Amino acid sequence: MTETIKAIVADPRLLGMISSEQLLDPDDRIIANAMEVIIARDIKPTPHAIRTLLRSTDDWSRLNNILDEIENNPLSEDLDPQFIIATARESYNDNLLGQAFLECMRMVGQEPASEVMARFNEKTANLATATRVQSTRDIADNMMQMIRDAAEGKRKAYWRTGEPRFDRYASLAPRKIIVCAAQKKQGKTRFIVDRMMRVHRMNPEVNFIWYSLEMKPEEVMMCQVAWMTGLYTEVMEGKHPGRPTPPELERVEAAWKRVRELPINFQVRAKGIDSMVHDMRRWIKGPTMVIIDNLGLIEIEPGMGDIQHEDRVAKRLVGLRDELDPCIIGLHHLSKESESRWQRDNYYRPNVSHVRGSSRISDYANQVWLLHRPGAYKDLWSGPNAMVPPDKVAEFKRSFMLDVALNRGGEAGEVQMEHDLGCSQFREMKPPA
Repeated sequence: MTETIKAIVADPRLLGMISSEQLLDPDDRIIANAMEVIIARDIKPTPHAIRTLLRSTDDWSRLNNILDEIENNPLSEDLDPQFIIATARESYNDNLLGQAFLECMRMVGQEPASEVMARFNEKTANLATATRVQSTRDIADNMMQMIRDAAEGKRKAYWRTGEPRFDRYASLAPRKIIVCAAQKKQGKTRFIVDRMMRVHRMNPEVNFIWYSLEMKPEEVMMCQVAWMTGLYTEVMEGKHPGRPTPPELERVEAAWKRVRELPINFQVRAKGIDSMVHDMRRWIKGPTMVIIDNLGLIEIEPGMGDIQHEDRVAKRLVGLRDELDPCIIGLHHLSKESESRWQRDNYYRPNVSHVRGSSRISDYANQVWLLHRPGAYKDLWSGPNAMVPPDKVAEFKRSFMLDVALNRGGEAGEVQMEHDLGCSQFREMKPPA
């Protein structure tokens, strides 16, 4: 390694003062070119990125290993090569990308940086087009195979839960993005636990990935045990004197042995959407339901505004859905407008316009679910201005509504339910005769 490169490692800012012609060693010139490309893309190189580039050579076949190394070692300082490379690797053929990347690196020092970047964008755009072209016959054959698989029972159109109205309006199926929104303390996490357990019971081949960004995974698993046993989570937590009793503890231990074997991969650390998608591309094998609790806790990449971040999250989830066919459920909050006094006459029932933030994620979703537990609003059933008659209060407090407010692949509609929130159980009510 030359003294010049050692100086650059010690202080990356020196790179802007050194041209590749000043480097006599061919390997050093390649290294400098690579770093100049990074700077041309307005990325601040981190020490790790420079150490990685120092191990690069003129052999493009090794470039994939270098890209993997950068990708698998998260960097935290501003925008760095990890995000650029992760995005590129998911869009283009690795070997062809390596050739294009190296070819453009060699141009640095001979052509202006703007020309290098224009050339790189041109070549990668061509690669993206080339990797996505399919013949009409290929598409027709794929379509026919899908129909045959469905007819022979090899492929499920949706994952049954055993509740007819829910399966009709809110059918859980592969290749779907669902936004499930509600106000705080409405029971949306417990509702998804109930749906997940029903899906597992009737579709044991389905795997689950749960991003528990708001609730601890132990709390989620306690909800699963509560669903199995019918015991309230407060009882299992010992918040009632003398509970759980020895017989109740036996039931809990039996359920504990079952939940230990559930096909769930819990993820508890908040991440950016790029890291999350990279993880899911490795973990999704076969029928998979991904639960993100919740979308508002996905980390924003440095330098991004809220709308830009939401747009990126939506597009990245759409790309994952189209590539690997998971069912993605993203839990989300509603704006405070849904709880304003103007909404009281409507029992504080939400609508799609109340989904928090911009409408980007709702625009891209296959379905938008709005959850509503009117009994959570005490002023509706208690006090001088109560809207619910006293003899209907008990029934009202158990009521729960799933409003499939948007359904791009089918019929929108409502599913009236009753809940037992303490044990995460939600049951569909039969419509009146």
